[in-house]
Amino acid sequence: MSRLHRRRPVGDPGYATPPGQASNAALPDVVRAAESIVYAEKWRVCDELAAARLSATRSVSWTRLFPNSPVIMVVAVDGVVVGRVRRSGKHWVVVLPDQAGPVATRRTRRGAIAELVRRADGSSRMPGWRLWRRILGR
Repeated sequence: MSRLHRRRPVGDPGYATPPGQASNAALPDVVRAAESIVYAEKWRVCDELAAARLSATRSVSWTRLFPNSPVIMVVAVDGVVVGRVRRSGKHWVVVLPDQAGPVATRRTRRGAIAELVRRADGSSRMPGWRLWRRILGR
């Protein structure tokens, strides 16, 4: 009988691990640390590539952080990155640069981008009509 089809001992909450694969509990701390370094580096590289794509833009522009995922968008105003918006359930979350936590939540992506632009501008007023036309795509 293969390892996958063996009966689990009573009280064992785990699932059978396929042969040749280690469970997460069996991984040494060094491997976990290496995985987190690689993951952080991937984010940094993708962030730099998104900033490079946005550097030549004018007005409000946004692009995907990861090329195949529409969940996280990097937003720039006149080529300068002002933060990110990300999908979280039914809402869009506004995240400023150098902050891990959200600063605002909006129902639409464009509403989140407008909030991010407003916070980056440092004013309490909403963006002007020209900026709204760019945000709304008209």
